[in-house]
Amino acid sequence: MGPLISDEQFAKVLGYLESGREAGAEAVVGGGRVGERGYFVQPTVLTNTTGDMKVVREEIFGPVVCAMPFDDPDEILPIANDTNYGLAAGVFTRDISKAHRMAARLRAGTVWVNTYHVFDAAQPFGGYKESGWGRRWATRSSTTISRPRRSASPCSSLSGAWRLTAATRPGGAVRMGWWAASPHERPGVSRPPRSASSSSSATTASHGPGS
Repeated sequence: MGPLISDEQFAKVLGYLESGREAGAEAVVGGGRVGERGYFVQPTVLTNTTGDMKVVREEIFGPVVCAMPFDDPDEILPIANDTNYGLAAGVFTRDISKAHRMAARLRAGTVWVNTYHVFDAAQPFGGYKESGWGRRWATRSSTTISRPRRSASPCSSLSGAWRLTAATRPGGAVRMGWWAASPHERPGVSRPPRSASSSSSATTASHGPGS
């Protein structure tokens, strides 16, 4: 196993291991650094851990696993989901139906079944909660590099209704406004949105490329 990326991360991981020991966790494998040079940390398995420990609740980004025994999936699911993060999870079991039921209830962007750290560019990748927003890879990632357009037209069949319209100007600018659908309204007059009970003064908005 290779080293950690920096002295800062090296110290952070060792700090988590010390925090776990102080909270009552036991390192049955590893638990410290490797040698006196470099940013190497022993692959570590911590036992006697509980859901309120820092080593369980936070992302360590080091070779550390917290082992918590359980008898029923319903017992461990609330603990697995009781975190601010949700990038990925893994389920290992001989019962594939149970694995898929678990995967559906885990609040994570990726759930691996009987494997781990496997990626496919044809599948969307991203996290839940504080582990990020949006998705990359697959067709979902195209929204970050495309400029989708929404266009709507006045609906003259609904008297008094309002519809959002968008018109492209030379140079790519877009003029947007709320237009009255009533045939009694003068065409070409831009109006603001109004609720069923009230309306406000006229307004338009022009946005240049990239906005």
